[in-house]
Amino acid sequence: MKLPDPRVPSHAPDPFVRDLLKRVANLYGSCRTYQDTGETTKTTRWDEPPQVRKYSARFKTAFVRPDRFLFEDRDALDDSAPGRATDAVWIDASGSGGAWSAFERFPKEWLSALPIRKAVMLILGSLDSGALGSFAFVPELLRVGDDRHSPLPDPSNARSLGVAEHDGMLCERIESTHLPRRDVLWVERGTDLVLKLESIETFDDAYDDSVEKMIPLTPTWQHLEDPSPGSPGTRLHGSARRPRVNRDPFRSVRTVVWRPIMDRPVDSASLEFTPPTEGF
Repeated sequence: MKLPDPRVPSHAPDPFVRDLLKRVANLYGSCRTYQDTGETTKTTRWDEPPQVRKYSARFKTAFVRPDRFLFEDRDALDDSAPGRATDAVWIDASGSGGAWSAFERFPKEWLSALPIRKAVMLILGSLDSGALGSFAFVPELLRVGDDRHSPLPDPSNARSLGVAEHDGMLCERIESTHLPRRDVLWVERGTDLVLKLESIETFDDAYDDSVEKMIPLTPTWQHLEDPSPGSPGTRLHGSARRPRVNRDPFRSVRTVVWRPIMDRPVDSASLEFTPPTEGF
């Protein structure tokens, strides 16, 4: 049941949004332990020709500060068969790290050539670049990585959408707009835990127009003798915008749901992963 919105959304800086996001950052950045299970789905709809594609995946996370960590991306099956891990990345008790993928998509040099925390976040970022993404969102909040990047919306560019219900829990909804994406973060009232993230992308003529205005003018050169731009025999001859890239209009909606447990004992088995040797 959707509750009435007690606040009027505004693009002006909102003290409520700023304070809420600060509480979320402090909560995740200072917790002793964290665990979750969750799902991520992505649905893309095209207008011409009409078609729909849907992807889904399950995942789980375990973390004990300062750096015990395990993330597993899993097959998306029904509740009676939770599926097997297809990707995993971890930091063990010795401070060393590991990564495994059924698809062999992690370059081994990432773990050997980089500081382990940076390598772990790089691997999670590579998963984010796939069809589903947002796997690095909670690890970044937990400050697993060394760069301390925050995935939370910029308070100066976010607004409240009021309260709504998610899975029986009341949540504050914070909207952040990124061209061409619109993100809505769902934060549980009373706990400040992040329960859901919705990302909506729409590619159409309006998007093309807005991008065109942001792309800088591209110089065109009149070649005299030496064909390389900037050479003595070349001079700048006006400028032009880059050609528009034609796209079939489509709308993509990605939803990530977390079921978090914070500051409770973590079973050591939840922090261990043994790559399977059969079945893939």
